[in-house]
Amino acid sequence: MWVSEQVYYRDNVLPVDKRTLTWIETAQPIIREKLADKGLIEKQHKKTCQELWDTFLVEKADIEQSTRDIYDRAQECFFAFFDKDRQITSLKSSEFLDWKRYLQNDLGLAEATIAAMFAKTKAVFNWAVAQGVEKGWIEASPLDGIGCGSYDNPENDRFIEVEEYHKLLEACPCQEWRMIITLSRIGGLRCPSESQRLRWDDIHWDRKMFKVTTSKLEHHKGKGWRYVPLFPEVRRELEALRSTYHGEQPEYVINRYGRDPEPNLGTQFARIAKAAGLGEAIPAPFNNMRGSRATEIYAVFGEKIEEAWLGHCKKIALKHYLMVRKGDYARAANLELTEETYLC
Repeated sequence: MWVSEQVYYRDNVLPVDKRTLTWIETAQPIIREKLADKGLIEKQHKKTCQELWDTFLVEKADIEQSTRDIYDRAQECFFAFFDKDRQITSLKSSEFLDWKRYLQNDLGLAEATIAAMFAKTKAVFNWAVAQGVEKGWIEASPLDGIGCGSYDNPENDRFIEVEEYHKLLEACPCQEWRMIITLSRIGGLRCPSESQRLRWDDIHWDRKMFKVTTSKLEHHKGKGWRYVPLFPEVRRELEALRSTYHGEQPEYVINRYGRDPEPNLGTQFARIAKAAGLGEAIPAPFNNMRGSRATEIYAVFGEKIEEAWLGHCKKIALKHYLMVRKGDYARAANLELTEETYLC
């Protein structure tokens, strides 16, 4: 409690009744500030932006490294515009609109990136609101009512054809890289958060499936894992990788790459894609490989199975993964409408 059960009045100490205490605790900040200025209550320390970010990240020390990286990027963007010593109670909503324009016009960030920066910053300020004014934080977030924007960037959608997948495999420098690409393009795993956590004990050869652990959903009961079919391509590459061990089999399927807290698989993938002769750079390659597989599974097996095998809901699938393939146009052009195919 930031106010004691007594106030100082001149040279005497007078007790404060509970009714008065309640009034003080629920009073508007400006009234409490005036009382503090008169020395009637303890003056409250006003938190700075730097204190907010530092305290929040300490409290969230157990988040996944990939999520932490986004928060770190959001913090970097935040302090490129706001002063570190600025008191959080002085921030205005209009300034965050200016910040959004700064990120777009001055830093040249894409709309999807700006949306991510705003979403993480909103989470930080919402956390401060949840802590409460009595702990020195804020009553309301200055970001309330400000939309984050869209995460969608259709320009980055790129379906990876099966022929391209085989070219990528041929250009891989080792069997582990063939495995990484296969798990992404054929298994539909998130990379690196899922593929790099896959253990050999998760492979159920006799049941023709393997278990995928999803760290981002582990806090949801029954959603921290799923089973994926042991597709022939995945089985083939797993067997080839297992044959390279001349001693004891390691715990994880992927060992040489991605075990680093900050794996940089994108740079090496770009070299592989170039060696494969794919020409133009593939944006968000692992996300697009996962999206390509999601699109194929959805087309063949339907919505329910696609959700189960890929590990996301229909809303996420439609918004972030499912794509229109070039071949869809050709198939539609050759489709003759009959009583069976006519859609009303």
